[in-house]
Amino acid sequence: MKKAIIVIVLLILLSRQPTLAQVGSTNRNRIQEQVQLQQTTTSQISPTATKEGALQAQTRTTIRLQKLNNLRERLETKKQTIRQNLQQKKEQIRERLSEIRKTRIRNFFGRLITRMEKRVERIGKLITRIESRIAKIKEAEPDIDTSSIEKELNDAKAKLEEVGTAIADAKASLEDILSSEDPKEAFSSVKNLIKEIKTSLIKIHRQLVNIIGDIKGLRVGTTKTPKPALLGPPVATQEGE
Repeated sequence: MKKAIIVIVLLILLSRQPTLAQVGSTNRNRIQEQVQLQQTTTSQISPTATKEGALQAQTRTTIRLQKLNNLRERLETKKQTIRQNLQQKKEQIRERLSEIRKTRIRNFFGRLITRMEKRVERIGKLITRIESRIAKIKEAEPDIDTSSIEKELNDAKAKLEEVGTAIADAKASLEDILSSEDPKEAFSSVKNLIKEIKTSLIKIHRQLVNIIGDIKGLRVGTTKTPKPALLGPPVATQEGE
């Protein structure tokens, strides 16, 4: 009796335990469920992760570009500063050279004007001596005709006065020349004026030489005739001469 009961219990227990096939099927179902769950989770997470990665990459690129732009701006600023400094130095050097040039022109021009004024003064003294000589001749020999000589002498005096006026004009125009927008051109015109003055002085000198020769040709009295050698050396018209 007991044996029969034991057998029945064993049979009941065996009927309740799953078979190997059932166990295997259950395991497969569980694995499939886990795979599907993982795929579902991956499909839900991937787009978000990809979008965040793209945003991060774009942010890094933007930061690099901004750094490059900042670097370019700093370099450009430095270049502009260097250019401005160089330009200022060039202007300072140009102004310094301009002042040196103006000083040289003033000195040269002053010496030139002084020489011409002295030459005009010497010619004026010579004319005075010639006038004195003519007066003595007329006093000693009233019958001698000196009208042509006096006419030439008066012409020389008039020309000498014009030269004096031209020298004064050139002297007064010096500062205008130095402050001109184109001092080179302005100074060139004054140099031409100075050349004309020099030419006029030479012509007056020759005219006085001829007058002195005419006086000598009168052969009157024993008074000495003035000599044109009092005129002195020629006047230079080139800087540095």
